[in-house]
Amino acid sequence: MALAAVPVAPLVMRGTTRQFTLPSCVLTLNDLRRLFRLLEQKALEAAERQVATLVLQPGQTPAQLREGQVAVRSALTLVIRLQTASEWINGTTIDLLNDEQLPDGLLRVEFDSAFLYRSRFNNLVPNNSFAVTLDLTHTGVLDMNASPQQSVSAANVLGPDGTWANAVHEALVAFFRPRKSKRG
Repeated sequence: MALAAVPVAPLVMRGTTRQFTLPSCVLTLNDLRRLFRLLEQKALEAAERQVATLVLQPGQTPAQLREGQVAVRSALTLVIRLQTASEWINGTTIDLLNDEQLPDGLLRVEFDSAFLYRSRFNNLVPNNSFAVTLDLTHTGVLDMNASPQQSVSAANVLGPDGTWANAVHEALVAFFRPRKSKRG
């Protein structure tokens, strides 16, 4: 007996993507800690919105659902990556931004709300996420031999929840606006 093909219902999804280059800024270590706290809160909001989409599946027990909710919450924890010319450090704690923890020669700082989620769930992308990259390399003003470098300081915010994505975008704009340097 042949199996009848079950027609697949059309599926359309829509979301918001906010990608933008961050301005050249003057940032202190305290600014980086403030940014971590701001983004940690936004990552927590994204996690709670993701958990709210989880429902009890056929054959699943309430305990298994709770385990899944805990797994999603922990996987949507903010990850910070500190990069030097020769090493990198990843972590989920603001302690990496303490003076005694910060590596010498810091070139790049990245904040990623979905790093652990992608790692844990086979590169699946959560509903709402962001990545903020701060390029700390710079060319001296009088260095005429240096080739021009394009800053890769940027933020990417995406998700089907436009309210959340726009709120993260506006929070980032508000954070960086007063720290913008007069020199590009």
